[in-house]
Amino acid sequence: MRFVTTYEFKPFLTKEETEQVLAIFAVVGNAPGVTDHLVFTDGSGGVVFGESDDIPALYANVLA
Repeated sequence: MRFVTTYEFKPFLTKEETEQVLAIFAVVGNAPGVTDHLVFTDGSGGVVFGESDDIPALYANVLA
């Protein structure tokens, strides 16, 4: 199954809160099967493309 996930950083978060979110992502890492991770040029978010049949792992990654 192919998937596309978009995300954005909330503009009301402080710099410290944004750093906490990124620290969690560093621990969790990418979802299984990620092929591309594109970041918006303004740094407000990004798009992740991938292909995987491991639905529980994809769901756990999105929740994190």
